[in-house]
Amino acid sequence: MTGIAAFAVVYLAWVFARIRSGRTAVARFVGSGQSLSSRFYDGGFEIRTDIYRVDIRFEEIQSIRCTADAVILFGGGLWIYPRELFPDWAIDRLLAVVPADGRSDGG
Repeated sequence: MTGIAAFAVVYLAWVFARIRSGRTAVARFVGSGQSLSSRFYDGGFEIRTDIYRVDIRFEEIQSIRCTADAVILFGGGLWIYPRELFPDWAIDRLLAVVPADGRSDGG
């Protein structure tokens, strides 16, 4: 295995571990029965629960991955949220502000 291939394998394992831990963090962040909502504004958006609020500025986002079920954002942190919190126009806005090499809209 070449050095680049070995690095890629280790890096992908790290990314998937972060995604799995991110899903767990979202589950801890939103307790059973709590509401989860999003609000978008010119420079970013906020995600709210009944007791907590996260504010994410667009310039913090370095990479976005969209699936049918989730929106995964990389930047100053790793954020994984249900796709339902992001209307199509919000996804379009995110894709417009994220650097081209960090975009993936998997539908």
